[in-house]
Parts: sequence; C-alpha cells; structure tokens
Amino acid sequence: MQIRWKIKEIRKEKGISQLGLSKLSGVCKSNIGAIEIGVIKKPSFIDILRIAKALKIEINELYEEVIDTSLLEKRK
Repeated sequence: MQIRWKIKEIRKEKGISQLGLSKLSGVCKSNIGAIEIGVIKKPSFIDILRIAKALKIEINELYEEVIDTSLLEKRK
C-alpha cells in the first residue's frame, strides 16, 4: 500500500477531514490533498512526520508496508 493511501485510510478511520488534519499537523490542506491523490509523489519527510504525529501513529506505520512490498518486488 502506498503512503498516500495509508494516510487517507487512517485519516478517514479517525474521522478527520483534510482540513482537520491540516490544522492538527501544520501541513497545508492543499499539500495533504495533493499527497493523497498522488500529485505529490514524494512528500517531504517532515510533512510525513507531522502527519503521523497528528494522526497519533508512529511514522513507521506509514512506511512499513511500502518497504515490505518494495523488498518483495526486488526479489522476484
């Protein structure tokens, strides 16, 4: 699962809007939207860190599946 989908999934599970996440994280709403739809393909580490803190999750929760998937694909 890509980070953008993971962010959106967790945000929705927690009942937080993009505007709410923006206010909690300090990342502008347009960037959150752009990350979630894939316009920003490589979001900055600081934005990801701020988003993770706002969602009250460890940052590795966003990267875990991305890293595992990429490792599996390289082994094929």
